[in-house]
Amino acid sequence: MTALQEFTAAPLRVRVWVCAVIPVSIALSLLLSTWPSPTLNTKDLVTATALVTGSVLNIEIGRLFEGGRVDQQRPHKALSAWPMAATILLPSFYLVPIVALVYAHARWRGVRVALWKWVVSACYLVCAGAISGVLVAPAPNGQTPFERSGLTAMLLVLAAIVVFLTVEVALLAISSRLNTAADEVWLRSTLADPAFYLTEAGVLCIGALTALVGAGAPWFVFLLIPVYGFFKCRCCIVRCRNWRPVMRRPGCCISTPGNGRPVKRFVG
Repeated sequence: MTALQEFTAAPLRVRVWVCAVIPVSIALSLLLSTWPSPTLNTKDLVTATALVTGSVLNIEIGRLFEGGRVDQQRPHKALSAWPMAATILLPSFYLVPIVALVYAHARWRGVRVALWKWVVSACYLVCAGAISGVLVAPAPNGQTPFERSGLTAMLLVLAAIVVFLTVEVALLAISSRLNTAADEVWLRSTLADPAFYLTEAGVLCIGALTALVGAGAPWFVFLLIPVYGFFKCRCCIVRCRNWRPVMRRPGCCISTPGNGRPVKRFVG
């Protein structure tokens, strides 16, 4: 089934919702953005490139731990860390290109989900980042939250994380209820699992911490690479534990990719 056929097979209310969310997310990222002068500068462009590069490294580390290309849906891909970091470091009009590149690379490297769901998921992160970015935007006098007292800056960043998570979860919940139950089994079960919220909050905190370290001491960001590696490793261990009972079911097998490591796959 092609991407267009998957989209047209969705209920009408879902297609209307998706067609509305895409322009709304772009509009929010522009309307709620600050506009520095000049609009595009070398520092911001380098920061945006670094965030996309960080996402690429994160995904590649995850694939390394998973043993290769995985064909089933992953419980968590930690993609929201990069929009969260962009929300703190950059004007929100950068969110659309950053999220688009991050999601395009993740899909290219093996994420298996309907294209329209992947696109709307990216739009949700853009909306969450644009709305939460209002809290950490520079003041009218040009003062950033990081130039204020430590407690004030921490509370602002914490509030931005809470708003980001709230908007993201609310939009995902709307999708899960607009679509049919049979087509949203994974999403509904994920939203019903308290571990998802704890994990997502942790990912957003890591994204915010990456941004704060990058703003104050850019070279120290490299010290966070082992943190991302440990996080991905733990996620893979949890997934393997959760897959053990599933692997005993009919229609499940283990195949070996090019690197010779076994990967769990569903067949049929």
